[in-house]
Order: sequence, then C-alpha cells, then structure tokens
Amino acid sequence: MKHQMQTLQALAVERGPLCVGLDTDPSYIPENIRSSYSDAAEAVLAYNKAIIDRVSSQKTASCCKVQIAYYEAMGLRGMQVYAQTLQAVRKAGLVCISDIKRGDIGATSDAYA
Repeated sequence: MKHQMQTLQALAVERGPLCVGLDTDPSYIPENIRSSYSDAAEAVLAYNKAIIDRVSSQKTASCCKVQIAYYEAMGLRGMQVYAQTLQAVRKAGLVCISDIKRGDIGATSDAYA
C-alpha cells in the first residue's frame, strides 16, 4: 500500500489530483460505438480503453476508479472486462482504485440489483 500511495502522490504532483471514474454502464456508450461490437461487454472494454489511453497520453489524471457493480451486472464476461480494465489502467502507468462496496447510492445501487 505504501508503494501505491507514493506512486499516486507522485502522479498527482505531475498530472493533478483528478481520478477518472470508470463506472461504465453500456447505456452510457453512444449507440454508434456500441453497435460496432458483438456484445455490451466488448463495447465497455473498448470504451474504457479509449478513455484510459486518452487520460494517459494527455496526462490529465493520476488514477482511475473502477466500480465493480457495473461489471457484475454483465455476468462472467463483465467480470473478465473488469479484470481487463484494471490491467489496462495499470499498463497505462496510472494508479487503479477498485471500488468494491455494497450498499452504495443511486445508479450504482441499481447496478447491484
């Protein structure tokens, strides 16, 4: 944990304290993008990777928070996309925050249902 906090602190100094939330519900993805993938999970992964690549290349954030409820709602394939998203965040050199909690609010609570 100490290493992660040091990494986050260094990135925050370099890029600013912004954390990008990847609470990606397939309905958030524009239809013209979503329709070019075989299923919702593939569209979510491609969309997440595009966001991660942009954030990393433009150096606009120091970390990404990935909310598991949206991925659990897509079943096993969603959990695979969750793992691939975490991997993409780390590969981009960003700190990854796994948002795994129950009893959340609003849309996140709905995603758990």
